[in-house]
Amino acid sequence: MRSLLFSVFLLFSTQSFAFPASPVKVSFQSDVLKVAPGHEFHLAVKFSIPKPWHIYWKYPGEAGLPTAVKVSSDSDVILSSVLYPVPTEFIQPGKLTGYGYDKDVTLIIPARAGDNLNPGSSINLKGSVSWLACSDICIPGSKKLSVNVPVAHESSYRSELNISELLKNIPLNAKAAEELVALEHKPETKNSGGRVFTEVSFNWSREVKAVRFYPLPEESFKVKKIRIKHLGTKTVVRASWKQPQTNPLLKGGVIEATDPAGKKLAVEFEF
Repeated sequence: MRSLLFSVFLLFSTQSFAFPASPVKVSFQSDVLKVAPGHEFHLAVKFSIPKPWHIYWKYPGEAGLPTAVKVSSDSDVILSSVLYPVPTEFIQPGKLTGYGYDKDVTLIIPARAGDNLNPGSSINLKGSVSWLACSDICIPGSKKLSVNVPVAHESSYRSELNISELLKNIPLNAKAAEELVALEHKPETKNSGGRVFTEVSFNWSREVKAVRFYPLPEESFKVKKIRIKHLGTKTVVRASWKQPQTNPLLKGGVIEATDPAGKKLAVEFEF
């Protein structure tokens, strides 16, 4: 990990250094060609990631930087939070855990056109995206985002952007998945023999296997290790922390499993 961190240090600390172009390419578009007042639509931020590079999730793990998207508009439109697909866990040099994406990935922003928009006008959306692409070295990337969505009497959709398929990669929210998996006990931080860890448990409505958990701690904390105990329909997740002398907080996470039919299930919880 020393070589990785040193590469990041060189890229960020030398003001006169000319950053190499990021190997990751980003595109931004809506799933509608035109939108009617009061109708819902989606914005898609696609990252094209060549091998052997990867970028990071909204929580990068023990090293790295989160991939961040910000979009705003001065038009009458409601923008929801950015939806991130389930990440991949990878072990970086130095045995540090990272969470992110090593294949093309699309982040989605649900939106709703205002009821009082006039057909013939347009919704002007602007924003920015930043990421860190890593392989043998790490290269920061950023891009300005802009798209105009015409307002019409009826919505028409972009055939080449299949949002329904992309949404299958997004974890369900806990309320929508309450018949599938439920929180048994909220996170509880304990101290045992000088080791600080947080435990949280879940109950599944069916037997599952290959359970994984992707943590979302408060920004000032880093999770050192995740241990999972799973038996039948019960999962206990234990997160150990890199700051044992502080009071760490696990604010949420994504739990993923595979059912007996081989279907992957993923649910995001906020604690």
